[in-house]
Amino acid sequence: MPAQFLVTNVKYHECRWNHACRDGGYILDGCREFVASGAEGTDSAMTCATCGCHRNYHRREDFCDCPSHPAANGA
Repeated sequence: MPAQFLVTNVKYHECRWNHACRDGGYILDGCREFVASGAEGTDSAMTCATCGCHRNYHRREDFCDCPSHPAANGA
């Protein structure tokens, strides 16, 4: 039987955009967590209100509700 994976919640953490990449350097802006600029479903929801970067530059963490295997419960 194939493994099941259900994502119930997603959280975006620190920004990983390297602002000095063009110059060969490495500088992060220090943004610690994604905060949407607008309501869910709008274009501005994909831009961080803190640093102005697109949401994809922020580290994504998936929280899942994974069904447990019977052997894992000792049954």
